[in-house]
Amino acid sequence: MSEILANKLSPSTGTSVQLGDSGDTITIPAGATLTNSGTMNASAITAGTLPIARGGTGSSSTTFVNAATNITGNLPVANLNGGASASSSTFWRGDGSWEATPAGVSLSGSTNNTVATVTGSNALAGEADLQFTGQTLTVGTTNNGVITSNFELQLVAPSNEGITFDTNGLGSEKMRIASGGDVMIGTTNPNARFHVTRSDNGTTAYVHATNASYSVNNLQSAVNRFTADNSYRFFYCVNSDNVKMQVIDSGAVQNAPNSYGGISDERTKQDITDASSQWEDIKALKVRKYKLKCDVALDGENAQSQIGVVSQELEASGMSGLVLESDSTAQDVKLHSDFGSIDEEGVFTQGQKVKAVKYSVLYMKAIKCLQEAQSKIETLETENTDIKARLTALENA
Repeated sequence: MSEILANKLSPSTGTSVQLGDSGDTITIPAGATLTNSGTMNASAITAGTLPIARGGTGSSSTTFVNAATNITGNLPVANLNGGASASSSTFWRGDGSWEATPAGVSLSGSTNNTVATVTGSNALAGEADLQFTGQTLTVGTTNNGVITSNFELQLVAPSNEGITFDTNGLGSEKMRIASGGDVMIGTTNPNARFHVTRSDNGTTAYVHATNASYSVNNLQSAVNRFTADNSYRFFYCVNSDNVKMQVIDSGAVQNAPNSYGGISDERTKQDITDASSQWEDIKALKVRKYKLKCDVALDGENAQSQIGVVSQELEASGMSGLVLESDSTAQDVKLHSDFGSIDEEGVFTQGQKVKAVKYSVLYMKAIKCLQEAQSKIETLETENTDIKARLTALENA
């Protein structure tokens, strides 16, 4: 160990004394006093006490400055990089420079609630795609309020917890997504995957396709189970505990009063005239017995037989007005290749249209024909009565 004992260094001006090298520890023994009449630079001292220069002040109990208790107030900004770029909109960074405060974040709130909690890398992002006006939170780039860019909004709830949507303040729940995925509106006790209730006198559900060129299904009910034995219902209407109408798995429509009608108010019609004779049309009908291919695919030869007419035969008899055509679907391809094709990737190409029969109109034609038959029968009855009277007169002559 080296030791230097000196009472005075001469000359006193311009003399430089170095104690140790970088990284060394210089120890001042306990009880020793370090004083100076000039300026002491102690920027590297991070703990303990600093002596007060001549003319300085300190606590009444020590002649040293304790960094923890004796230093108050703010450090002049001029002492940090000369104060260059320091202003009310900048802050002092750890790399020794003044930096402007990032714009775009302003949070405020009371001590009773959490304004925001953000953790993790890039936990809050979006920049121009995240906008809050004070009343409206918008996610996604918008043009006059319409979202024009793709985005994903993810809401995550803790395990076994749902997500609620309140309006008019907290506690006014309007919709809830339960932990199991059930969606409910107007209720907190659902009995279906999607459950909507309404207590006032208004429409509960409204489905509206506004595209003027709309050409698909506005409302569709689909079931993967392929049966035709009343195993399930596509549609079910209940008034209190009474079933009023249902569409079962075979496609049959059933209702309680066995009533199927159409609007027939005279005030909704014009050009009302008597229908022409339907006698020849009804005579030309071929009433057929058949099985549906979809039923055969399910039940084989035990499939139920049907009775009705065939669209193509109606057209051949000059009754094409009774035939209605609709676009084929991928399901129709299984019945006949004319309806389209499905490639190896499952892409459906539409083919010919599927024909259906307006049976309700056909029934009216049959009723007209029945009236004609009734008129003929009444005429024959009258003639038969007249013949009987003549025979009776001849027998009595």
